[in-house]
Amino acid sequence: MKNLAVRNTAYQFFIGEAPELLLIIESGLLTLQQERTPAMIHEIMRAAHSLKGGAASVGLEAIATLAHRLEDIFKAFYDETVEIDSELQNWLLQAYDCLKTPLLEQIANGDFDADAALSSADRVLTQIEQRLGNALKEMNNHLPSTSDLGVDLVASIFEIDVAQGLARLADVLSNPQNYEVAGELRAQAEVFAGFAQMLDLPGFEAIAQTSLAALNVHPDRALAIIQLAITDFQAGRTAVLEGDRAQGGSPSAALVALAQAAPQEQAIEEAVSLEDLFNTPKNTSESDTTPPIESFAIDPNSLRSDPPQQKIATIVPFPSQNKKNEAAPPAISIKVDLNRLDRMNNLIGELAIDRNGLCLQNEQLQKIVRELRQRLSRFRDATGKLQELEQTSLELDSLALFQNVLEEMMQVEEAVEDITLVARQSHQTLNQNRKKITSLNDEIRWARMLPIGDVLNRFPRTLHDLSVKYQKPVDLKINGTGVLVDKGILEKIYDPLLHLLRNAFDHGIEPSESRIQQGKPAKGQIEIRARHQGNQTLIEIKDDGRGLNLESIRQKALEKGLLSAAAIAQMSDEQVIDLIFEPGFSTAPQANELSGRGVGLDVVRAQVRSLKGTVSVATSPGEGTTFTLRFPLTLTIAKLLICFARSTALAVPADSIEEIVSPKAYQLKESDGDRYLDWQENLIPVYQINELLGYNRLLPENPISPSLLAASAPENGASPLLVLRTERGFVALEIERLGSERDLAIKPFKGAIAPPSYLYGCTIWGDGSLIPVIDGAALIDYSLANGMTKTVSLTANTAPTILVVDDSITIRETLTLVLQQAGYRVLKAQDGWEAIAILKSNPQIKLVVSDIDMPQMNGFEFLSHRRHDAKLAKIPVFVFSSRSNEKHRKIALQIGATAYFIKPSIEDELLDAIVKLLGQPKTERSIQKQAAGSRKSGNEKGKYILLIVFSLTPCSATRRTFLVAVKGCINSGLQIS
Repeated sequence: MKNLAVRNTAYQFFIGEAPELLLIIESGLLTLQQERTPAMIHEIMRAAHSLKGGAASVGLEAIATLAHRLEDIFKAFYDETVEIDSELQNWLLQAYDCLKTPLLEQIANGDFDADAALSSADRVLTQIEQRLGNALKEMNNHLPSTSDLGVDLVASIFEIDVAQGLARLADVLSNPQNYEVAGELRAQAEVFAGFAQMLDLPGFEAIAQTSLAALNVHPDRALAIIQLAITDFQAGRTAVLEGDRAQGGSPSAALVALAQAAPQEQAIEEAVSLEDLFNTPKNTSESDTTPPIESFAIDPNSLRSDPPQQKIATIVPFPSQNKKNEAAPPAISIKVDLNRLDRMNNLIGELAIDRNGLCLQNEQLQKIVRELRQRLSRFRDATGKLQELEQTSLELDSLALFQNVLEEMMQVEEAVEDITLVARQSHQTLNQNRKKITSLNDEIRWARMLPIGDVLNRFPRTLHDLSVKYQKPVDLKINGTGVLVDKGILEKIYDPLLHLLRNAFDHGIEPSESRIQQGKPAKGQIEIRARHQGNQTLIEIKDDGRGLNLESIRQKALEKGLLSAAAIAQMSDEQVIDLIFEPGFSTAPQANELSGRGVGLDVVRAQVRSLKGTVSVATSPGEGTTFTLRFPLTLTIAKLLICFARSTALAVPADSIEEIVSPKAYQLKESDGDRYLDWQENLIPVYQINELLGYNRLLPENPISPSLLAASAPENGASPLLVLRTERGFVALEIERLGSERDLAIKPFKGAIAPPSYLYGCTIWGDGSLIPVIDGAALIDYSLANGMTKTVSLTANTAPTILVVDDSITIRETLTLVLQQAGYRVLKAQDGWEAIAILKSNPQIKLVVSDIDMPQMNGFEFLSHRRHDAKLAKIPVFVFSSRSNEKHRKIALQIGATAYFIKPSIEDELLDAIVKLLGQPKTERSIQKQAAGSRKSGNEKGKYILLIVFSLTPCSATRRTFLVAVKGCINSGLQIS
């Protein structure tokens, strides 16, 4: 690749999609032995194919070589005689590791030892290739089947190409004076013979070869031979379209007789080679009309390209918009830069802060208007009474003065009515703004989420390796891989989940002999399940093993001196289970690779808590153990409940609160100085937030916003209790007073501050007040343990539009950049389905550049579908594939491709062919020059000063940036954090 900038961009796309392709291969190899299907084989082969093409396009030749060898190996599994046993599966996984390891090293470090990677992989790859033997060689020369191509190639060629050829011969019969008859027959018979060789139809080939032989023997009887050949070819075509894939008809006795009249000349003409298949004269093109032929017993209408009405076997139907049961095209998706999403998310948070400020201002305005109206009403009543009382005794001048006062008051009343109207409109606008922000917040929140399968799908290989190494058969069942999780959480849950999985394998699942004695299946079961529950994400790791041994846990705690024997004896089962999260705690009799190394579940709990999550355990002796991890749906904007401790505002995530209780006297119990709440027939401990926060501070001089005190105090004077869920069960947190509940942005603390683990960060109220956000459950545990540039309008770009179709984001984006730099306008699609939709909605497209191996609808299906649509068939298609097999090239050209190019020859042959076909468009430099001229002429007066104002007051902690136009007035203000 000549352009370094394009190559660097392509490399970024490649390392972005490579892990996904690796995961497809790994998942396929792990299930290939049990679920061997052509679709599965095709999927892993396509993933290796995409890695090969992507690596080659960015100059990683060693990676491309390894992926290519793996692709060829996967292709051999189409042969059902190849047995995939455990030994071969392990070899395949080793070979996959030989590709995965250097590729991940390249992604992580930007380099790897290519020679060492090739040398290391050669042994296992050679071993597999020798094992596959003839199957590998035969599949390299194998003609792709209907299932491989995704389209019935035989039916497609006979429906259209053979029909067109027969229509041509029929026109020759009707108008022999317009053609060189023998040449036309010879050319078409050679084409038909090539079709038959390619599609393995010996009967149809025999008709073509017999026709050629008859023409050689009797060149003067070309018309009679054409008549017989048309009849035989038409009969063979009908047989093929009715399902014959073995013969394709046979030559008639009359045609054979003409060919055998001179046996000694029969061997002169040899069968036409496949390489000469498409070397046909130009006059073999399709005829627009086929006039009737009266002198022959053949209906020319039957020779048109329309398929017969008989039932056609095994033909893949082309999608039709009129079919209700048609599979809908896949949803369009994009990859968004995470930094951009974070900026958008931050803006949403700032917008929410501004919204709260506007709401507060609106409330104040409404209050002022209400007071003004009340005063005005009282003044009106008083002046009315005064007028009635004094009217008869006042002089005319006094009456005139008094009348003026009344008129002024009427004008004031009108002004108040205007204010009321404006305030009402402002209130409506704020309500609309609130709804829009809520919707935008939801969209952004889901946009930054990724399927949890990105992490969970890495575990089957891990468990497979553990099972093989420790000779303990265990099956892993994963549910909910499509559940979306905040990217910030997804990046950090792999380690705790891996720890729990290994823990379940080592501690939970018993040896096969022990399981059989207990009446369990010899093979253990571990299940990982993900789901959403309200505004939380739940992940469960469940095994069907022995369960937790509570007595063993008690004994270990006593041995380690964690608790006294008396204290342990008084502990409930839940409290005993909670001991497994103590630092360094382990019940393993001896340390090994899996356990007993002092790195226990305390690390898991710490990692989960760092993500604002919790972990709980449920166990049943002899039946198994379930670890449940709970995480908030998002780490950014959350619904927060404002509450107070010592008149200081605090915020608690509403999702962490099970219930808010205003307790009655009979619900509160005391025992040994501790208080308990009788809640849902359970006694749960009560903790005062004032006691948990072990420090005081002076109250702020500025009063807290009255809007924080939206909730009224309980009538019985009791302090409200927040019922929270913790790893130890439910607890109640006593607060002084409840405030309001709002959707607010949580601003995390930066590295300069080392906050306690129970602090999430802070939020900013509408008046600028900073409110710390706390995790109530973590606070209890902690305390107990520690005592958007304006664009220039340019002339419409008339550059030709090209549609790039490729499922590999590396190739798709790289080719797009190359074409855009050459001056073309580019649209993109990731498969044939999407390409068809884009073509129908964008008639300006002049060329399609398409890959072959794609999901949903591959390149062959796309070409076949296109040739059935008159408008789409006029658009040229360049096939751009890494498949260098000659048969793939000829198939693509036969079913409608204009040209065939082999990756990664991007900037040379392909670009030269595009320029030759579409012409050279305006270069990007000329467009930039136009833009520069427009900026110079149109924006000379727009000079701006950037003022950055830092607020140092306690109630205004955000930095604000104002863009001021030096035109005598301030145009706009932009707030950032």
